[in-house]
Amino acid sequence: ESDRLLRWGQMPGPLTTSSLGVDLKSVLQIAYGHETLQHRRFHVLPYLCFSLFTADRSFDFICPDEHAAMCFVLALSRVCTSAVGRVMTRSEFTSRKGWCKVKEYCRYSGLSVPQAFLNAIRGRELQNELEGAIFAHTPPAQHAQPRNMEDDGHLAAPGTVVEHDAQRRPSGGSSVQTTYVGSGRRKNWPKPGETWVFTGSVYDVVVHRDRECTEWANRLKCRSSSGSERQTVTILSAQSGERAAEIRGTDKMRFVRGWIHLTDDSGAWLLE
Repeated sequence: ESDRLLRWGQMPGPLTTSSLGVDLKSVLQIAYGHETLQHRRFHVLPYLCFSLFTADRSFDFICPDEHAAMCFVLALSRVCTSAVGRVMTRSEFTSRKGWCKVKEYCRYSGLSVPQAFLNAIRGRELQNELEGAIFAHTPPAQHAQPRNMEDDGHLAAPGTVVEHDAQRRPSGGSSVQTTYVGSGRRKNWPKPGETWVFTGSVYDVVVHRDRECTEWANRLKCRSSSGSERQTVTILSAQSGERAAEIRGTDKMRFVRGWIHLTDDSGAWLLE
């Protein structure tokens, strides 16, 4: 009981007697997500933030990832038995984190929660209609499993046109695939470590947590707050032929990290 302290210090440690800390017996409230203030002060994701309130002050923390945030919040909720706002189960934390992401999406999009859900339902219905129409008008020869075609190191993005030029045949007799991306220009695929800039064709892009781009994480504006400069990103991971790439923001947006689509639904590139 006498050693119930949470202490922290500079990396890589170790912690010393002079390290900062808080007596967990004095914690009156545990705040998570949008209940905290640091996500607005430092422009970080709210579901990575938690705060401890005592009678004298608050202690604000920003976690490196969602798993660390969950471990801290659940552990502190068990130790701070008299605190308000405790999260006692993993499922409860997952639920609060999910709603936190929904609210953050609505804040960036300027939508209410009902409007966001309605748009998501309509968007899925429209996508299903488009996929059905595209498949219905696709020649039978193109119903085969799609694959990435290569021509001099340039690969075709999903949804782009791949033409077979029968007149360009090497001596071996096999056909050469010519790839066109977006407006018809060939384009090299991003490579890890490269810095690319948004084309500015859209206002912002959705950043996802997973390679399949199914789990929303954040939104990244394609231009600076003044609108005069286009944002840049650093490529962390990309595979030729895949529509998604893992990126990290630069400068003040360096905290944004995740997977984004390289092209829009029409095949136009969002980065260059």
